Amino acid sequence: MSGAPPPPPRHAVDPVLWLVAGAVLLLVLGFTALWVWTPLGDRFSAAREAPDFELEGLDGRTLRLADYRGQVVLLNFWSTTCPPCREELPEIERLHRGYASQGLAVVAASTSGGAKTVREYVNERGLTFAVGLDKGLAVARRYRVSAIPHTVLIDRAGLIRHKQVGYGIESFAKMEAALVKLLREEAP
Repeated sequence: MSGAPPPPPRHAVDPVLWLVAGAVLLLVLGFTALWVWTPLGDRFSAAREAPDFELEGLDGRTLRLADYRGQVVLLNFWSTTCPPCREELPEIERLHRGYASQGLAVVAASTSGGAKTVREYVNERGLTFAVGLDKGLAVARRYRVSAIPHTVLIDRAGLIRHKQVGYGIESFAKMEAALVKLLREEAP
């Protein structure tokens, strides 16, 4: 006989507990993936009032949401250093040129860069819509921007009707369809 104490008893974890824990983990991961990969425009079905904003325009004017009341507003948050923004901005220019006569106002809020950098960027690309500087990201915070590009469609009554984060051909096509629908709606 040895004088060493017996080893402590091992407590086996019930295999059913492992199965339940695994199932819960899979559900959490599944819902998280669904949330992440569902376009934001599909997540927000109830319209809410768009927060008013003021941006310093590249031309020196102050850009205010209130000044666009009665128009459909495409508000885009972007940056000169954002690769998806470089792809999206020409498409937004296309929408601006194609739908301005039907009541579309495009406002692009630059989230980085000074006036000179942003002005050069806009001029090099021939962008003709209103561009403002979101200094300190105050407007981005009010619109809950978590990533760029981030686009918000605001109807003629000032309600947010569609949101899109990121840029992709399919998601942009969905946004354009939502835009066309808003342009067809009567002004309040």
